[in-house]
Amino acid sequence: MGASKEFTGGTDRIEVSTYSGMTDIFTGGGNISFWTKLNSSMSGNSTALRFLDKTSGTSASPTEGWACYRLSFDASNDIMSFLIRRDGLSVSNLPLEIPLDEWIHLSLNWGGDPAVTPVQFHNGINVGSMNSFSGTGPYVPDTNNPVFFGNSPNLDRPLEAEMCYVHMYDKELSVEEINEIMHKPGSIRDGLVGFWPLTDDGSTQRNLSGIGNSGAVTGATNSDDGPPVTCFK
Repeated sequence: MGASKEFTGGTDRIEVSTYSGMTDIFTGGGNISFWTKLNSSMSGNSTALRFLDKTSGTSASPTEGWACYRLSFDASNDIMSFLIRRDGLSVSNLPLEIPLDEWIHLSLNWGGDPAVTPVQFHNGINVGSMNSFSGTGPYVPDTNNPVFFGNSPNLDRPLEAEMCYVHMYDKELSVEEINEIMHKPGSIRDGLVGFWPLTDDGSTQRNLSGIGNSGAVTGATNSDDGPPVTCFK
């Protein structure tokens, strides 16, 4: 189904205002999943470019919340990172190649236990636990923070990529469930607190979870390119 939103850098983003179902999804175990295709122009860009960001404070040192982002030091050394704000800033990285100009489904489980690092899935395959770099103490809540797609709240971490079928769950998903939503987005409803297909026209992107807010589009444009999904619910 060929449809997605394309982010071309600058101030491009989609912003979803906060609501109770989307608050602190990782404290008892949660999952974020989405399809993306990174543009080749991002090769060698070492800035922490945001897929999803629910932080506050500065982008380099947020005061609360979490963010999922991508680093690249050269064409073959991409790092998928997950940042959480605890009493000490905590960053987990997984140094695996993320292909450019190719659709890939990314999914991340984290159970909320500071002693256990997040687990990442590429195209439905468990590629392992991420490496914990730093951070101590409990998670600092993200209660009042909106979530940004394709940029940081400070608009200084712009993504150059296409994205679609963003899911958020307040539970960790099994590998079977991840494969299910990869092919049939929106089909797993248990624990679903946000589902934005990013396939709509116009400046508003529906949340099809049934319990949350739509996304407000700034700059990001429609693309007729999309991942190889069967359908979405």
